[in-house]
Amino acid sequence: MAKEQKQSAQTKRKKNPETKVKRKPDATTIAEAVNELEEVARQSAALDEASIRLRAYTIWIEEGQPHGRDLEHWLRARDELLRKAA
Repeated sequence: MAKEQKQSAQTKRKKNPETKVKRKPDATTIAEAVNELEEVARQSAALDEASIRLRAYTIWIEEGQPHGRDLEHWLRARDELLRKAA
């Protein structure tokens, strides 16, 4: 009786081969996923840098274009954008 139940359970787990999804080997899939994540991270970093640069420039204009405060404006812009994202 137990043997029949085990075979029945195995039969239920088997899927129709026509509906089976063909998969790539795991190593290839993982490597592709890592590459895709790295590309997304690069694009995100570039977008973040552009957003910070634009906000820092806006702050510089608003403060009358003072010289020598570029790092202060950059950090302030970065902090503002981080607060908005949170």
